[in-house]
Amino acid sequence: MSPIATANNLSLPQFCHTYLPSLPAFLAANGTAYPISLHTASTLPPEDFGACFTLIRDTSAEMYKRSTVGWKPVAKRREMRLEEMRYLVVKSALQTKDAAGNNDGGGQGVEKHAEGSLDAPLRSGDGGNASGGEDVVGFLSFMLTIENDYPVIYCYEIHLQPSKRGCGLGKHLMGLVEEIGRRVGVDKAMLTVFLRNRDGMKFYGGIGYTEDDFSPAPKRLRNGKMKRPGYAILSKALK
Repeated sequence: MSPIATANNLSLPQFCHTYLPSLPAFLAANGTAYPISLHTASTLPPEDFGACFTLIRDTSAEMYKRSTVGWKPVAKRREMRLEEMRYLVVKSALQTKDAAGNNDGGGQGVEKHAEGSLDAPLRSGDGGNASGGEDVVGFLSFMLTIENDYPVIYCYEIHLQPSKRGCGLGKHLMGLVEEIGRRVGVDKAMLTVFLRNRDGMKFYGGIGYTEDDFSPAPKRLRNGKMKRPGYAILSKALK
């Protein structure tokens, strides 16, 4: 059985144990800790699924509308429910209390775990113990698949609330996905990005992504001008 098939056949707890045994909270520079949990499309709670869709709509719908793809919410929801889709979901910061029961986050919402460390794993047997009802402040969805005969880990979506950008959270989520890919044994990480998304292009370039050989090439029009597609496929070698 191929590494991709092996990974995709695992239950969520088995997948976590094998490829992501520790999933600590992300600690921002200002001291805020954000819990992260791993889900499949089927284990993602309905309220979190809705929050993830809302993030896509609010941050990217206009770019979809201005592309040849168009914004198709029903198709997007269907894609989000694909059987082998997995999610890294980031929730709002948790408050900590000291021994006297006082809030001890310095106003930053930092949680101290039983182990007394901000790096204490937040993963439980179902892929994460960040409870439902907390605000979803960001997420990354990915799939282990075969792309042009190469085993890859494909980042489908990464979206953060505007207030959570620039703190290193996006880079952290991409790093988690790349680590999963390395442990599975895939050749590279891949993603698709709109060329209009200049911030996204700059971000991905800054963490080592370049245009993939299979990214669509510009086409020469009848008038001789070259026209680029509205998107690019980027990749990063993991071996």
